[in-house]
Amino acid sequence: MHGYGYEAMALFPAFLLGIPFAIGNGILAAKLGRSVFWWVVLTLLPLINFVFLIYAFYVFLFHVVDALKASRPPGPASPGT
Repeated sequence: MHGYGYEAMALFPAFLLGIPFAIGNGILAAKLGRSVFWWVVLTLLPLINFVFLIYAFYVFLFHVVDALKASRPPGPASPGT
């Protein structure tokens, strides 16, 4: 029978793989004006980081779309808008 240490050690590679994403998400959170601490912590937690990375992707995507809309020159409305 294995102790708790073996299960915790099984998550260690997932934690190590999350470090580069945590650095990137920390930089992204600072640029978006979000809490850098929470974005890094949620990225480092195995099993939670998968869902959080999807959330971070969509936050970034919506930020880019809003920035593109703001930079579009005013003109006649295109069909479909």
